[in-house]
Amino acid sequence: MRLRQRRPTGMTIIELLVVIAILGIFMGIAIPSVSKAFQSMDLAKRMTSRYPDAWRTLDAISDMLRRTYPTALQSGGSFIGRNSSYDAGGVMLPSDELIFPVLDTGFSHVGSVQRISYRLERAPEGEMYPMVLVQTRASLGAEAEAGTGETLLTRAIGLDFSYLDESVEPAEWVQEWPSASTGTSLPPGWAEEVVEAVLEGQAPVSGKAPAPKPVHLPRAVKITIFMPGEISRQPTSFTTVVNIPSR
Repeated sequence: MRLRQRRPTGMTIIELLVVIAILGIFMGIAIPSVSKAFQSMDLAKRMTSRYPDAWRTLDAISDMLRRTYPTALQSGGSFIGRNSSYDAGGVMLPSDELIFPVLDTGFSHVGSVQRISYRLERAPEGEMYPMVLVQTRASLGAEAEAGTGETLLTRAIGLDFSYLDESVEPAEWVQEWPSASTGTSLPPGWAEEVVEAVLEGQAPVSGKAPAPKPVHLPRAVKITIFMPGEISRQPTSFTTVVNIPSR
């Protein structure tokens, strides 16, 4: 007895077509999602690879802040934090500047007491990003424009400093230094020989400088560096806080 082979019914064909359609929809959704996931992973790796440069820069600035030399403030130096910003294509980004004296014997050609400053400068022509973060080192008695500059970070697009002011209760973070509560009691631009005299334990020569005024320093400085965002259009920020020596 011969068995007759059953032919596929119409329902089976429809079910097969439905399965194919569902599979097509799934693949249409899954493939772009997987592709985007791999792209995000690639961008994350690229962004992570930039972390060391940002943290090294924060460490370098923090190290200098820990060398702040209060004695120099009584003899001609100034701890000045200027608040500023610039327009980056319709977005306002911080462009602060910090100037302070340090005691650093490793640069004898500059002097043991130096004026350190940090600021953003316009990048050289042809660079992708408009700003670079620059450290300038000069002798304390030198002109404001004098000094040796060093680029610390080539892809910095923002630099923000905040200062912990303990002269008020409760202490608060301010955007400029000296703050409104401490006032501008530091005398600007005293001669470098007065600083050297103080370093050697001698009294300043009469007539060369007024009597030292009280030194007002922030308790701590918060440093934030902004770099271009890779995954989103928002800048990526890196922040640290460093305590300032009181004496």
